[in-house]
Amino acid sequence: MKGDKMAYTEKGTVPLWFSEKYCNKITTGIQLPAYLESIEKLAFAYIVNLEEIELPDTVTELGDSAFEGCTQLSEITSWGGLTTIGSFAFASIQSMRTITLPSNIKTIGSNAFSSSNALKSFFYLGKDQLTCDGTLFENTAMENIRVMNTFTAEKMCFDETEKTIT
Repeated sequence: MKGDKMAYTEKGTVPLWFSEKYCNKITTGIQLPAYLESIEKLAFAYIVNLEEIELPDTVTELGDSAFEGCTQLSEITSWGGLTTIGSFAFASIQSMRTITLPSNIKTIGSNAFSSSNALKSFFYLGKDQLTCDGTLFENTAMENIRVMNTFTAEKMCFDETEKTIT
């Protein structure tokens, strides 16, 4: 992936001010450094040119609204070591049609994928309990939710969709 150069904090996080400083400078992709541990809330919010992101294996947490409003984001080439996705983290993304979450993700905040109008399919590869703070797909075109056979989740995670969960 071709990435833009940028600054990071010494603690290994993408800071809140990142979005404001780089919002109009990012072309299509960002390559994040391998030492990064988390992406703070709103870090990449509303960077409308962002099309793809690769999360290093060291990233375990996405803050609230981390990629909210990145309307052209269509691909996450790696979910890294992510275990937690914050509320509204991928809200209002208009280009992503399918999300496949690896088994290491255990917690998803409310409305993590809300108002993402193109989103039609959600696949979760984990077999353990998935914890969520509320509904995940409000105001989406969700048609297909697939989970592993031994998967259990809080019912409210999927309340807003009437589609069959298989």
